[in-house]
Amino acid sequence: MLSSYKLTRDPGSRFDYSNLGASLLGIALATRAGTDYPTLLKTRITDPLALNSTAIALSPELQQRFADGHNFMLYPAPNMNLKIFAGAGAIRSTANDLLTFLAAELGYNQTSLNSAMQSMFEVSRPMAPAGVRLIARGYQIHLGWISEPAKGATINWHNGATFGFQSFIGFDPKARTGVVVLSNTHYTGVEDIGMHILNPKVDLKSAKDLKPAKPRTEAIVDPATLDRYAGTYRFVKDDFYKVTPIEGHLQMDGPPDPVDFYFPESNLTFFSKAFDGEMTFKLDSKGSPTEFIWRNSTGRSKRYKRVN
Repeated sequence: MLSSYKLTRDPGSRFDYSNLGASLLGIALATRAGTDYPTLLKTRITDPLALNSTAIALSPELQQRFADGHNFMLYPAPNMNLKIFAGAGAIRSTANDLLTFLAAELGYNQTSLNSAMQSMFEVSRPMAPAGVRLIARGYQIHLGWISEPAKGATINWHNGATFGFQSFIGFDPKARTGVVVLSNTHYTGVEDIGMHILNPKVDLKSAKDLKPAKPRTEAIVDPATLDRYAGTYRFVKDDFYKVTPIEGHLQMDGPPDPVDFYFPESNLTFFSKAFDGEMTFKLDSKGSPTEFIWRNSTGRSKRYKRVN
């Protein structure tokens, strides 16, 4: 599919956040270096920075120390294998290693990567579309970093999440302070904690913001009903899902996210056990699915039309 994709604008003319793009970049860099992505990460980054507890494939010693992840309902979550999407978030690390990384970023540790780290901020694009930049003024995307005005300070940061974990790394270049926040749950983000530690003027989330997950009860749905949902559903050209019925539930496979499974709450509504999200199918007069509406706990929704 990538081989037939035609660019709709000049490279670098506009910013779009893309996990697929990050994954493709990882593959391209490794291919150019004549190696695989885990080896490239080790030789170019983790070895020069002495990040001895950071890797994609874990050694037996690192595996023994690996924390158990939990989903948004605080049930155990399986470790994700991102495979070809490794460039988008397959790195495992520790708070100590990430603080070592920040020490190099802030210039406390002199390494062979200091100049490369600084050059990442030479590229800068507004994060918000032109129509809302007055509201989201000052938010910029760089190579691997987001910069954000935060109550009188500018914070450079990034976050990450898989089905059982959340992470935040950020620093104030003027104050030369940095923070790492890691959580082994997918219940809620940890960005507010990191921002608050860096700048106490930034508020923590309130109890009103931290709503408990909606209780779910899994239903039994006739296999024939599940079978009719099989197909490909598209939101935009590079945002689509292939839906496959598997043993009483639906497998969702597509570029927006790694493979996930959705379980029936009714004949039309299915929910994820990995995070607080659901999909509701719409049927035509003959009972055939025409689309599904995807929603998450923040109220965000997307409509995926069936294309085959």
